[in-house]
Amino acid sequence: MKKFKALLLVAFMALNAFALSEGKEYEVLKTPIANEQNSVIEVFSFSCIACYTHHKFNTLAKIKEKLPNLNTKLYPVKGGQFSEEFAQLYAYALAKDTTNKKNILAHDSLTHKLSDAYYTALFERKQNYANSASFSELGLKTLGISKAELERFLASAEGQKVYNEFDKSYGALSQYGGTPTFIVGGKYIIKMAEIKGLDELIKVVDELIKQK
Repeated sequence: MKKFKALLLVAFMALNAFALSEGKEYEVLKTPIANEQNSVIEVFSFSCIACYTHHKFNTLAKIKEKLPNLNTKLYPVKGGQFSEEFAQLYAYALAKDTTNKKNILAHDSLTHKLSDAYYTALFERKQNYANSASFSELGLKTLGISKAELERFLASAEGQKVYNEFDKSYGALSQYGGTPTFIVGGKYIIKMAEIKGLDELIKVVDELIKQK
């Protein structure tokens, strides 16, 4: 009987070894994002060094590898110098990747190439941009399109839909106060400062997805 009770105690401890606490590993999103119950969204900025670290490590891809049924998304911010220009370029890249059924987490996707080009320019080459045109030049070259092509895309119904999709993350970004912001299930924001590594991050995501 004692042995049986001991086994029950071990089982109970194992089940509760990774109990999450609101306010510690996560916070509840004040304005939930509809239809994102099975997703992880990373809100990022091309000028954020922590975002660059996650880009190089391909954090979302590693989460997807362990939790393959999750939908993974990357949304660029629109606030900040040249952020709107980057978001427009990213919307084009995302639309093309979607049309071509290309995984946006793959290194050969247009979205990954675009982010990589700007991260490298900013953090490796210390590139500065005098104006919107000089900033956009790198993105247009990376995507292999002209400014006119980008403008036509942004004026289209498809372009507006993709570009406006990024606004869904505004509430979470405002609440969290910085990038990267990881949104789980459209309801929870992970407090990344409390996460001690990839394994813990994956566990937190997994547990939050299970929460109602």
